[in-house]
Amino acid sequence: LGDLDFIGGFTGSLVDSYANMYVGSGDPNNQVLNFSAYTQMEKSFNKTVNLSAGGRFEYFELNDTVVAMKPIFRFGANIKLYQETYLRGSFGQGYRFPTITERFIKTGVGNFGVFPNPNLLPESSWNAEIGIKQALKLGGVYAFFDAAFFWQEYQNTIEYMFGIWDVANAPASFAGFKFLNTGASRVVGIDLSFAGKSKIPSKNIDLNFLTGYNYIVPKTLNPDYVYAVDDINRQYSYNTTSLDAASKILKYRFLHNVKGDVEATFNNLWSLGISVKYFSKIVNMDAIIKDFEETTAASGGDKQNIRYMDYFNSHRFGNIICDARFSYSLNKSHKVALIGANVLNRSYSLRPLKIEPPRSVMLQYTWKIS
Repeated sequence: LGDLDFIGGFTGSLVDSYANMYVGSGDPNNQVLNFSAYTQMEKSFNKTVNLSAGGRFEYFELNDTVVAMKPIFRFGANIKLYQETYLRGSFGQGYRFPTITERFIKTGVGNFGVFPNPNLLPESSWNAEIGIKQALKLGGVYAFFDAAFFWQEYQNTIEYMFGIWDVANAPASFAGFKFLNTGASRVVGIDLSFAGKSKIPSKNIDLNFLTGYNYIVPKTLNPDYVYAVDDINRQYSYNTTSLDAASKILKYRFLHNVKGDVEATFNNLWSLGISVKYFSKIVNMDAIIKDFEETTAASGGDKQNIRYMDYFNSHRFGNIICDARFSYSLNKSHKVALIGANVLNRSYSLRPLKIEPPRSVMLQYTWKIS
């Protein structure tokens, strides 16, 4: 309609799963049907202001018995303030229906397991963001700086929680994780990035770089809300289950995340790149992990001493992981590369009881067919 653009469509998906791991529904066969219709309007004013607004209607059906419907909306604006200076803002709603895994997974190894929660509710949210992007030219360096502030609120937050869920099944799996709705939560943060490229003509070197920093404050809004009771009548709320309840920080989150990547290409033939990532220490987690470990360590016998807390306390400064890559272009169509992940072979864990992969080196050959 003139310079007003409409975008719309329909999407649909059907998941038909057969797996003994998902017998928490009472049957290894489970289906999820999703159907949605969406539309968005966009309008530009004098190539300076761009506005958009849209909506989406979601329909979910699980095993022909559980039905959920939800309309969600979003709008945004982008304004050119000056040459290569852009201000943006947006507001949007979100809706996430629990997966088959989250509702029905039932598995275990030894005393530990993952347990089903057929009554898990969908998670809904809204989020707002305001940001600014500035392009820069500093000598022979072409780059951009981007800064954004975001605010997110969640209802029926879905968390992966540790507890004693099936005492009747002992000595088989009775302790472990379950997906639960833990109430309302809020995530506020900033995201900064600086990226660009440069050329050193005298050396025929091309440089590309990227740096980023993300800081979040994820907090519970209902620390006293009791969202579950386990098989030993232990009441589950944020305050009663947290290792650090005073902070009100959601469990298993990193407040600080830094990344950097630089790559140099010589004579359009050789290329060397290095990537560094930093994850700050997890502030809060399930207190029962600490309690369970201390109990098993003291009891002896055939109980397992998992020793996670030793790792947790000794890595109080977080984790730094380095990757590297090297490539050589034989010609425009053929290239070989050596790619290394975790090149310092650091032993680290980003989730309790899950060690991340050690150093790996991959030889890659690329053939571009034109």
